Amino acid sequence: MAPKFAVLACASIVFAGCASTDNAPEPASLPNITEYASAKVLWSQDVSKAGEFVFSPAVDGGVVYAAGRKGGVAAIDLSSGKLLRTFNTAKPISAGVAALNGRVIAASEKGDLYAFDSEGKLLWSTPTGREIVANPTITADVVVVHSSNGDVEAYGMADGKRRWATQRAIPTLTLRSYAPVVASGPVLYAGLPAGRLQALSRDEGTSLWEAQVSQPRGATELERVADISSAPVADASSVCAVSFQGKVGCFEAKNGNPLWTREVSSSVGLAGDKGSIYVTDDEGSVLAYDKRSGRNLWKQGRLFARQVSTPAVFGRFIAIGDYQGYVHLLSAEDGSFQARVKTDGSPILTAPVAVGDTLVVQTSSGGVYAVTTR
Repeated sequence: MAPKFAVLACASIVFAGCASTDNAPEPASLPNITEYASAKVLWSQDVSKAGEFVFSPAVDGGVVYAAGRKGGVAAIDLSSGKLLRTFNTAKPISAGVAALNGRVIAASEKGDLYAFDSEGKLLWSTPTGREIVANPTITADVVVVHSSNGDVEAYGMADGKRRWATQRAIPTLTLRSYAPVVASGPVLYAGLPAGRLQALSRDEGTSLWEAQVSQPRGATELERVADISSAPVADASSVCAVSFQGKVGCFEAKNGNPLWTREVSSSVGLAGDKGSIYVTDDEGSVLAYDKRSGRNLWKQGRLFARQVSTPAVFGRFIAIGDYQGYVHLLSAEDGSFQARVKTDGSPILTAPVAVGDTLVVQTSSGGVYAVTTR
């Protein structure tokens, strides 16, 4: 399989023609690991394949929820890997899963939202009329969706009725974004085309501020694509985002004033902890930056062209997947390789989900794996 950054124009840019990948670079061989940590697969389950979509598992109340393209959400016990039940949807799923406080949300390609309780009872379904490929977000009493055309909408968790919606014009060429909206208290953060980061009121949907992460540049429309196609990272004081063909940066949460920006291109995304931001760039390198100053702390470049996933903070590790289904654990301190686990050999395209000492990953072939460091 060709690395993601080499086929980006073919797979991720809406309305663009496919470019040849004959000259795609050779993915790097896996380096030996000299600093070993204990890591192993605790259990695995299968859901249906992702097809042309990207699915992320969610964990709530000790249960893993995972969906595949053919429809249905599997509920899996986090500790044992036992399949507890399957939730049925009327149409094939294109986005999911979101799970919080005993509520589970998935969406179809045609824009149908499905809400279940933790026992699999369908609470409501709502047609939004928009393609949804990004994970819904559950926050307070609403479900927030970021549709493919850039609109952000909120629906009542209790009844599925639309509370508010935002609309904006988008450029002719945009990345096909699988990035959900991120909630931090009463504020929502959405990455937008043309390098824009927006803060919205959770309750009314009003715009609180917008910040420019990067400016589109170049002579052609393709060169000027500078979208934020991954989820921002937010806490009470700052919000950070990264754009394709642009920059990574952090901004003040209260007003969007920039703290710092650095040149980097990523269509995959970033993760953060209290003091650092971790970014996967479009060549497969993982970089760490000081969250407050933007100082580069380390760079791990030995996964070149391996279609590396969005990173996840996992205790003292940074966890990432690659195009051959490997899960890599890097040291959060210096980026060195600490452990590696093999799954089913198909790509891991989304960030692993960390829950205590367990890491949950989902592959494109529909494998759901729990990796532990116990």
